[in-house]
Amino acid sequence: MPPFALPTLGRWPPRRRPNDREPPPAPGTGPTGTPALLAISVVIAVVGIANTLSLSVIERTRESALLRALGLTRGQLRLMLAVEAVLLALVGTLLGAALGAGYAWVGVNALLGEFTSAPLVLPWSQLALVAVGAILAGLLASILPARRAAQVAPAAALAAD
Repeated sequence: MPPFALPTLGRWPPRRRPNDREPPPAPGTGPTGTPALLAISVVIAVVGIANTLSLSVIERTRESALLRALGLTRGQLRLMLAVEAVLLALVGTLLGAALGAGYAWVGVNALLGEFTSAPLVLPWSQLALVAVGAILAGLLASILPARRAAQVAPAAALAAD
């Protein structure tokens, strides 16, 4: 070895032998990690919408009973609550998508603004899929509150207050 050469530890990174095990992936990064996290967020959203609708049904018991006494059918009452849930889910989806895209664009420009310009590009097909998922989540969340509201007898609800 020449006097000016430094000793080396071999090839870097070292070659893997066939019996070496791969380190486990970080939590939430495997092929099932992202869909699992998305599923958890959808469940949380459905519970939130159902909770909001349940409180709305409790607060508007007298109004629902009056509408039923004036001729609104149980199916129409269920439809009314389903439309309310879908609108609630769609407004949340639109606000979340707009704020998320805006924050992402501002963040990318803050990080890379000196080097390049980043246009705002939105994946419309994926956003449409998210909107469809929000509609389904809103409909799912409206089932129990709408059933509870439709089962209350109009005369009993009007007499309760």
